Amino acid sequence: MLKIPKNKTGFIILYWILSFTWALPTTLLGLLIAISLLITGHKPKKFCTMFSFPLTKDWGLELGIFAIVDKEWSLDLLCHEYGHQLQACFVWGPLQLFVVTIPSIIRYWYRELFPKRVHTDYDDIWFEHDATFRGTMAFNCVHTQEEWDHFFNYEELNS
Repeated sequence: MLKIPKNKTGFIILYWILSFTWALPTTLLGLLIAISLLITGHKPKKFCTMFSFPLTKDWGLELGIFAIVDKEWSLDLLCHEYGHQLQACFVWGPLQLFVVTIPSIIRYWYRELFPKRVHTDYDDIWFEHDATFRGTMAFNCVHTQEEWDHFFNYEELNS
């Protein structure tokens, strides 16, 4: 299995190369959606190496280097979607849409529509747990305390 480089520059270079090669199908789909969001006046925010469009309430969708995320800019959700991006780049590549993205969407909406039938935590299925783990670990390993502080003062710094 491909290891994430320990230095920030190496990680970022490898991430971008893999996003436009191994994970190209997911990135292209994300690019099409991002262009349509930009045309309709939505502005992305940068989180780690992804461009996020804060449009939703309590859910996210990773599409290559792009993500649609919670308007509240939740760190847990951002790290989780970042983890899905890392899955696309470092593990599943062109299979990401079929192995992770589509099953994740189906599972999310099933849980929303039939909450009484659900008796497990969201991260109990392997691909969701793996995304949360990868995204949180990468964020913690790659980012400095100053960047953490910047994230938690995000609204203050950008108002």
